[in-house]
Amino acid sequence: MKRRYTVLALVAGVHTTVGLIVLAQSQNASPATAGANKGGTATPQGTGAGPFVTQFQSKSLEPDIQHGAVIAAQGTAAGAPACAQCHAYNGVSDASGAFPRIAGQSRSYLAEQLRDFGSGARNNAFMTPIAKALSAQDMADVAAYYASTNAPTLPLKPALVKTGETLATVGNALRQIQACNNCHGPGGAGQRPAIPYVEGQYANYTTFTLREWKRGYRKNSPDQMAIQAKKLNDQEIAAVSAYYQQVASPVKVAEAQPKE
Repeated sequence: MKRRYTVLALVAGVHTTVGLIVLAQSQNASPATAGANKGGTATPQGTGAGPFVTQFQSKSLEPDIQHGAVIAAQGTAAGAPACAQCHAYNGVSDASGAFPRIAGQSRSYLAEQLRDFGSGARNNAFMTPIAKALSAQDMADVAAYYASTNAPTLPLKPALVKTGETLATVGNALRQIQACNNCHGPGGAGQRPAIPYVEGQYANYTTFTLREWKRGYRKNSPDQMAIQAKKLNDQEIAAVSAYYQQVASPVKVAEAQPKE
């Protein structure tokens, strides 16, 4: 039977290597397995490619920071524009608040937001089409790049800062408003990998995002943010946003390298 498999392979014009693989498989297979294979009910044993394919598919993505830097500066061949057009090459954006500061932000958080934009879990006229043009590897790479960047924060001293500091550090027990720092960490430094930093973030962007939560337009994270944002009035939102833009920045620990 083994010789018959080999002769048939050669007569059919199949490359000698294929003939040898078929022969090796027939030698390694047990009679019970071979019989099951004929019926199409068992998984082939021996030297098949199945285990290799499974291992390759299950391998986690390893972020390439250098490739992420290229995406930030030049975009991708699939049509995603350069991230630097809105966020700047170092991640500080343009200070208007239209685009968030992402320098040194958590790699895991940035990658999650890109995936949510791409899937539609989070919608944005700018980011949704961009994310759809990025592969999973592109997302991992550019997230790792921006997590590795560092840039100074901009000072701000509005009259509302003191009120914002109270909300951020103490909250309001009578109205059941939690201190923002309970989740975002002391000084708004964030709690990696899931909770983003807000210290140094532009007040206009934080205000816009809190209003999105309050009005139900943003839904891609746990309900806690929406619950708290709905308890804040417009003046309180402006105050806490102003506070976090100017708060002294603690030392950051950027997720520059993969930790898998």
